[in-house]
Formats: sequence, C-alpha cells, structure tokens
Amino acid sequence: MTSDSFILDGYFAGNIGDDLMVLAITRSLPELTFVVNGAAPASSRALAQEPNVLLDEGSNFRGRVLIGGSMFIDTRGRSIREYCRHRRLYLARAATGLRHRILGRPFAIIGCNIGPISTPVGRSLFSAVIGSAHIVTVRDGESFELARRWAKNVSLLPDIVEFWAPPQSNFQGGADATRILGVSPPPSLVESEVSAFADLLIRAASACVEEAGSIDVIRLFGFHAGSTGDSEIVGAIAKALRGSSIFVEVVIYDGDVDSFMEKFHACDRIIGARFHSIILARRFGIPVVPIAYSSKTSNYLRTWAPELVVFDRPWLDGSSLAFVQAVGKATVSFLVLDSVFSPHSEAIQALAEWRFAPDARRGLA
Repeated sequence: MTSDSFILDGYFAGNIGDDLMVLAITRSLPELTFVVNGAAPASSRALAQEPNVLLDEGSNFRGRVLIGGSMFIDTRGRSIREYCRHRRLYLARAATGLRHRILGRPFAIIGCNIGPISTPVGRSLFSAVIGSAHIVTVRDGESFELARRWAKNVSLLPDIVEFWAPPQSNFQGGADATRILGVSPPPSLVESEVSAFADLLIRAASACVEEAGSIDVIRLFGFHAGSTGDSEIVGAIAKALRGSSIFVEVVIYDGDVDSFMEKFHACDRIIGARFHSIILARRFGIPVVPIAYSSKTSNYLRTWAPELVVFDRPWLDGSSLAFVQAVGKATVSFLVLDSVFSPHSEAIQALAEWRFAPDARRGLA
C-alpha cells in the first residue's frame, strides 16, 4: 500500500446499492488508491476487478473515507443483537474519528443519511464522529440540518448513484417486445404479508395494460445478497406468484454489477422499495413507484423528487387502489445533473489534495 491510499469504510455486505456508491467514487478517481477491508463475497467480487481498489489493509495510508448509506440511525425498537451491533459500529467510528484528528490524517464522510437521533448517547456518538470529519456530504435535507450543527464543511448533494451511467443497450422496443415490471420488494415484508403483496403485484401488472401494454414478466430483484439479504423474501414472493398467468423471473445480486444493471435497465416499470432501486430507476429513465420502508427514502425523495407519490405499506394500509393506479400511470422522474462527475468525488479529491476550508481542518495539517 502506498502513502496515497485511502481506507474506504462502509457497508460492504453484499448490497449492490452500497457497492455502486463505492464503484462510482473509485472509477471517477483512478489516480487514487482505495483499500477495502472485510467485504462480503458479493462485494468482493464487484470490487476485485477495479485496478485502484485493494482488498486488504495496511498501516501506511493517507486518510479514511466513510462512504454512504444510513450511517447513523435510531436503533430503538430493534433486536438486542442489532442494537449491540450498531452500538459497536458507532463506537468504533467515534474512535476512528478521534484517532484521525490526533494523527492529522484527512477524514471524510461521504453520501450518507443521518438519524433520527433521539437519545443522549446517540447524539454524543454522532457529534464525536461527524465533528471530527474534514468534509461531509449528506443526501437529504433533514440529514443536512442535523449534520451542520456539528460539522463545518457540510454539503447537501444527491445520492452518489444518481451519477451512475446507464448501461449501453441495443433494445429497440416495438409491438413484440417483452414488457417487464421490475420489483424490488421491501426488506421489512414478513411471511404473513407475502400473499397480499403478490396479489398487489398482479393487480399492478394488470393496470399497466392501457399505458404500457400487457406485462409479460414480473422480474423480482434481490438487491442485497448478504446474510440479512433479499433472497428469502424474493423466493417467497416468486412462489406466491406461480399460479398467475405472468412469467416470474428472479434476479439476485451476486457481485456481477453489469449483469444486474442490464436486467434492471430492461424493465418498463419499477416498483421500488430498496432505496437504490428508486435511484437507479430515476437515473435510467424508468417510470417508478416508490415504497418507503425507511425514513431515508421519504426524506430523500422529499428533497430531490417531491413530485413522486411515495407509498408506505399499500398491501396492508388501504392505499392499494391508489398504488395500482400509480403503477399504471407511472411517469419518468429525472434529476437533472450539472455534471457527470460526482461532487462527492470532488470532495474526496479535495481531501486528497488537502483543499478545503482552513477552519474545517481543525489545525491538523
């Protein structure tokens, strides 16, 4: 490892959304070397071919980049195991931030959402981590309001994956083209709700006939291949759909980013619950109907796509008719970008060159 290397810290647990955030950064900064430690098999496969990514860790590095996702969340109401796991994670990040402050090494927090933070312990850990960062970029308005209380160099920017280039496609469409309804199921779906969710998908597919033509395929996407991933719930939904007249296809992320992206890009409509299924649909120009299983989704869309109607649990909460109609009439929701070079990457580049506001350096250089 060279002294110009940066440690990348994030969720390398086999989630394609998190992997895309990393790849978007590393590919836009080929002159920098990034080190990833402890990645799950799918994430390791996605990153292994990148020439400027090393899948090991050493002691001689320039700085650290904490990248993307729900970095600081409310753990109340979760299982004891989940609570303890997040508490250890936050303590480790607080220690990391303090260590970098003492050693004078640059430290960035890039592309995350924050909160809600509702306890004194949570506020203390959060302020210790984010207050030690030299550069912070967050992806929704509520996170921005929280972050700027403790960090001086904070920017509100769209999610990193909004800058991902769509795959090249030779698809021409036409009367004989296969019509595909892509579905990213909510990870919070429980076994007793699978049948109701499957019925909702059949109704939604039928509603597309007038606007987009008859749906031939329901393509179920598993965005997360890790131990707490989507495989089980996607399999259960596919089984529940077997009696319908629509062909059902399952696509589980396994680290092959290009293959997954091509199959996603081929869809005519997206029902999106996983956060980055919504982001990718917008990026690729696919009509999307969002399901917000987490506040991070509703907060983000409120900031960047207020025109989208966001649903909570339409298979249970009485909004199924409105949801079905929304799928049938879904339109494209674009975010117009000034540049294809992510400002998140610009922030890391500034970090590497030690170019940021003097008061944000905390007098470390």
